[in-house]
Amino acid sequence: MRTSTQREAKVRQLGVHSLRHYFASELMERGKYLEAQKLLGHHNAAFTISQYGHFIDDDSNRLGDIASELASSFMSKPIH
Repeated sequence: MRTSTQREAKVRQLGVHSLRHYFASELMERGKYLEAQKLLGHHNAAFTISQYGHFIDDDSNRLGDIASELASSFMSKPIH
């Protein structure tokens, strides 16, 4: 619950979800795409990219490279 002082100072109250989003954003900005997916517990890399892909600097074809990397990772896993 925000206090009147926080409201007057226009300080946002941040919670656990904000910390999770910050952590994921930092990983994505550093190029740690698969690590982000695993640490966030996302079952699908495409979901991670859809949520945090805007943090990827796409000066070249980096998104295409990521898609290829994710596809290779997916294809190399054994089917149970």
